[in-house]
Amino acid sequence: MSASIKRPANSVEENPIKLSTFKANEHSLNKFKEWITENSFNLSPKVNVGNEGSCAQYGAVALEDIEEGECLFQIPRSCLLMPQTSTISQQIQNDKDSLKSSSGWVPLLLSLMYEYNNPQSKWRPYLDLVPDFKQLDLPMFWTETERKSLLKSTGVIEAVDKDLKNISTEFNDIVLPFVKKHSHLFGECSLSLEFYKQMVAFVMAYSFTEPPDDEFDDSPPPMMVPMADILNHVAKNNAQLSFETDALKMVATKTIKKVVLRED
Repeated sequence: MSASIKRPANSVEENPIKLSTFKANEHSLNKFKEWITENSFNLSPKVNVGNEGSCAQYGAVALEDIEEGECLFQIPRSCLLMPQTSTISQQIQNDKDSLKSSSGWVPLLLSLMYEYNNPQSKWRPYLDLVPDFKQLDLPMFWTETERKSLLKSTGVIEAVDKDLKNISTEFNDIVLPFVKKHSHLFGECSLSLEFYKQMVAFVMAYSFTEPPDDEFDDSPPPMMVPMADILNHVAKNNAQLSFETDALKMVATKTIKKVVLRED
């Protein structure tokens, strides 16, 4: 089974691309590279992870031409960040009946809230590399005045307001009681609706969903897939995430040309 990658590594054409203006935190980047090496991500020597050649803050680019069918890297299932692998998996399992919601995201969001604030988290190198949530510029973080002004006549205002209402209800009725019950596990920021909204935005933008085994099965909940979610977000797909028994593999679906870097 396979699912199309959301953030392909780079465009197929061998066109020069602009360097990212993002100033890389070399320490965090190096720690992440060490982490994926230690955890058997098997990154191809033809692929480089960094901000050079990236159209975002970090990305992956081809150092050499990559042929269709080549594996760019794999993600061991033990390194997927989801409720079943989280440090608080047992607490989530014990309270699973009270964590049901219309979105189905609460267990993952609680896992993220815990791991993001845990200095010793298994996923610390990964979480230290994700975007700064304080810089998220999404309508759900705008003031009501900004939404009404900037989204006027788009039809988006009503959708955003509905999402915000659902997020608030889910947080107050389901998430907050769990956090308070397990207060020894969560920091003060986990009591904040704003922090919860940031986690929701993270899942919306970066998560993946494994295709169900059966077309009649309910859609599985999302999961965070380190490495796969930092690939450049461009229009053309040139790789596909394959969900296999022991690992997820990123495989080239067409020729990926070596990237030529240039500065303006």
